[in-house]
Amino acid sequence: IDGATDFLFMAAIAGVVKAGVPLEVATRGIIFAAHIVTVGFVFVAVRMITGATLVTAVASCAYLILGPASAYVSNYFGAPVFAMSAAAAWMCALAIMRGVSRRLLPPAFALCSLVTGLVRPEGVILAALMLIAIVVANGWTRARTTILWFIGVFATLGLGYFLWRWNYFGHPLPN
Repeated sequence: IDGATDFLFMAAIAGVVKAGVPLEVATRGIIFAAHIVTVGFVFVAVRMITGATLVTAVASCAYLILGPASAYVSNYFGAPVFAMSAAAAWMCALAIMRGVSRRLLPPAFALCSLVTGLVRPEGVILAALMLIAIVVANGWTRARTTILWFIGVFATLGLGYFLWRWNYFGHPLPN
């Protein structure tokens, strides 16, 4: 049975290590980069999607920069990678709920949700809750395209990963 429940984070580390970067440097580098990207996502979501003031966006980012994530980076925890993927999915969800008209938002939300589930298994639950929020905010009819993309991505790519994992490790779930 595999002990790492954060599959995509571990795969990213393996890829960077395979490229010749020492393990500790690869791990901290990925975590730090994910933290910086998350700060950018928060700024965009707060400022551009919700329309909050610049002061509010900067304050949100300052908290994120100075908050507990720095301890995660220094202690090699992968939580910032999960936070980055969840923030990307939530940013798409917010834009959908606010009626931002982009044809690529539903597939982007579905793919970011899948990535969130591949980073950590509970990401699937979090993504499903985001989808429910979209349905509550927009109603079934307006959320139809997003629902179909979400189901399509999880029924194909997500199910494919799940079946591969079950076959490879002999168990359907980690640990």
